[in-house]
Amino acid sequence: MEATDWYQSKDGKSVKWFDGSGTQEVYVHKGAIARLESSGENGGTVNLNANGTATNASTGDITDSSISGNTQIIAKGAEDKTAWYGQFTGPGPDSDPRNLPDLKGGIKIPKNEMDQGSQVHDVNYWVNGLLG
Repeated sequence: MEATDWYQSKDGKSVKWFDGSGTQEVYVHKGAIARLESSGENGGTVNLNANGTATNASTGDITDSSISGNTQIIAKGAEDKTAWYGQFTGPGPDSDPRNLPDLKGGIKIPKNEMDQGSQVHDVNYWVNGLLG
C-alpha cells in the first residue's frame, strides 16, 4: 500500500493531505502523522492523522483549520467535497446539541449543510432521550 502523508505549504497558510509521499511543489513534507501547533491566547494542537483526517487534540472534533484559524487544513477528500467534517458527529454528552460550547467560549455552529443535518439528527435523539 502506498504511503499517505501530510505536507505544509512553504508560506505556512495551509496543510494538505496527499495520497502518496514524495516531493510536492510548494509544500514541505510533515510525515504520515503530524501535529499542527498554534501558540498565543488561542493556541492549541491539531493532530494530523494517518487516515487523512485532522482532529483537535483537546476535543477530538474534526477540524479544517488550526486552532488559531491561521492555517487551513485540506484533509483527505476535501478538494472533491467527499470528506465529512464538522462539529456534530452523533449523540454524545447528555447536553443539548444546540448549545455545545466551542473552544473560544461561544456555541458550536454547523459548518455546512451536512453538519447542520447532523446537528438536527443529534437534537432529535437528545429530545427523545435516545442514543444511536
